[in-house]
Amino acid sequence: MLVLCGVGHSILQLAVRPDGTLTAEQADKIRQLAALDWSRKGSLWKDYLVGSHGNVTPHKNHIVLAVARVKQALGLPIAPKEAGILQKVSESMTGLTV
Repeated sequence: MLVLCGVGHSILQLAVRPDGTLTAEQADKIRQLAALDWSRKGSLWKDYLVGSHGNVTPHKNHIVLAVARVKQALGLPIAPKEAGILQKVSESMTGLTV
């Protein structure tokens, strides 16, 4: 739920209309969001938000990382804090800086 809210907030920030309706881009992003694999076996969560036994690890950094990965998948802007966590994960996995 926290991941969905974080990404949903970013989608709503893409454009603000006085009447509260969504733009075509926002509606498309919401369709893409709904099409993601939200199951515990989904590749976006594997080995950090959901452990090998299907247990959820709701640590703050794991949630921020999950939000960032979903944003990347949807082509949404990444916040500086999210970018920092993505870089740390990338460095730890490859041993290289990005």
